[in-house]
Amino acid sequence: MSSWIVPGSTQLLAIDAPLGWPVSLGQELFNHVAGGILNTEANTLFRRDTDRFIKEKTGKLPLDVGADRIARTAHTALQLLNTITMLTGAKVDLAWSPELNPGCWAIETYPAATLKMSSIRFQGYKGPENIAPRQEICANLS
Repeated sequence: MSSWIVPGSTQLLAIDAPLGWPVSLGQELFNHVAGGILNTEANTLFRRDTDRFIKEKTGKLPLDVGADRIARTAHTALQLLNTITMLTGAKVDLAWSPELNPGCWAIETYPAATLKMSSIRFQGYKGPENIAPRQEICANLS
């Protein structure tokens, strides 16, 4: 896996997983005591500005990062970025700008939103029976 990280070049990893949690969640949990009330409204607590932006631009709302399976996916993605750093010695930073200096960078992706905004089929392509729709998507992406 680490052989594709080339020192002095630029790599961009597009990961279909949240790479951060809402600021309000961290602030709320820092002072929380088991059994105590959470004072922040649930949508504020579990949805990020990123999620609200995607909803505004695409009409699609990503899963709340605090939800069981997506939170575990986020956890695994962050472990993967750390593993890449450990194997290669190349720190993987989040790309906050389209201009990238040499190094290894990561961005969070939401494939359905990317497809929709590119006017490419974004529904009905999952599952082993939907090979033709995935082939259509690949052809349109290339």
